Amino acid sequence: MKRQLQFPRIPPRWIAGAILCTPLLIILASTLAYYGGYRPDGSTNRGELLLPPQQVADTGWTLGGSAVEALDLQGRWALVVFSPAGCGTQAVQCREAWDAAGRVHQRLHKERPRVHRYLLLPEGGDARSVLLGDSPDAFVLRGGSDFLARELAPDGVYSLTIDPLGNIVMLHQAGQFGRDLFDDLIKLLRLSQIG
Repeated sequence: MKRQLQFPRIPPRWIAGAILCTPLLIILASTLAYYGGYRPDGSTNRGELLLPPQQVADTGWTLGGSAVEALDLQGRWALVVFSPAGCGTQAVQCREAWDAAGRVHQRLHKERPRVHRYLLLPEGGDARSVLLGDSPDAFVLRGGSDFLARELAPDGVYSLTIDPLGNIVMLHQAGQFGRDLFDDLIKLLRLSQIG
């Protein structure tokens, strides 16, 4: 004859109370953690977040001979491909970065009209070696990248992400122009209600 295990009977009210209190305890714990200053260690962005963001109006860049202001972005996000040394000495790397930024732009599908591509060249720099008759959504900015040149390797090629308000918010290096740039940009576009 087998002996059956018997558990103490728990009143149904206690079970219902435990079921109802569990979500409240989770909410309470997360609220305490948030207001207690807990922040996760990792971040989800792949590029470098520029804090504090620099204003595009402070860079001294020109577009079509006039200074670039936030209004010149036409309320759109911008991808700016540049090299601190200028693309003249690194035409191949600049062209590869420009093509990669173009592929990212094409992959945006319905979000594509929200983003323009720009190539930043020094005054007098030749865009033909990089653009080679590229798409009409491409623009050439003129001016230096002095505000970032101190922190970047002079022989590198980089991409900047600029929000529609004219804040330079993110920097991607040459190895990040594919999937990393796309993931960061699509995340920004989905979260943003502007542009």
